[in-house]
Amino acid sequence: RFATPAPRAEPRARIGADDGAFVIVTVARMVRWKNLDWLVRALAHLPGDSHLVLVGDGPERASLEAAVRPSLRERVHFVGHTPPGSWLAAGDAFALPSTIESFGVAYAEAMLMGLPCIGLRYAPPDVLSSAREVIGAGDGGLLVGDEHEFVRALELLARDRALRRTMGQRAKSIASRRYTGDSYAAFLEQLVSDVLGLEPQV
Repeated sequence: RFATPAPRAEPRARIGADDGAFVIVTVARMVRWKNLDWLVRALAHLPGDSHLVLVGDGPERASLEAAVRPSLRERVHFVGHTPPGSWLAAGDAFALPSTIESFGVAYAEAMLMGLPCIGLRYAPPDVLSSAREVIGAGDGGLLVGDEHEFVRALELLARDRALRRTMGQRAKSIASRRYTGDSYAAFLEQLVSDVLGLEPQV
């Protein structure tokens, strides 16, 4: 469902974003360690037609909504628990600066939709994020170490459409090779062969 192209214009129209606007999407449970407040603050540093779409819900939602500046409220969209595919199709970049991310399914789904991703660098014990393993370093997106770098990464993607397109294409290629059902089945077959010395049964 994420590898199939989805309409882009309709969900963008719902949030008032024209085709040239920069739309950031995140999909996450709204808890403290996801650092979604970074996204809310970062929007103030981006072009005036930028939008932020937050898919999900959780105990931090009320505080995140309260943190949105009055001047930005029309460009920050809390869409709740909803299938993320249409919102990912509407996006130009995916960002999730989570300090704890055991695999990062949300990154993989965004990559399958052709979005460049931004995540945190693995830096134990403070940051236990799998973003590097999922999106790569400079391949399917950008890795950052703190909120300042996070804002700079978003600024870079906001102003460079060609870079977004190139990284998005790489992201889709990586995810199509690694994160589909077929690729996972092939990985398990190879694992069985390598570890147990057994040939897969077809």
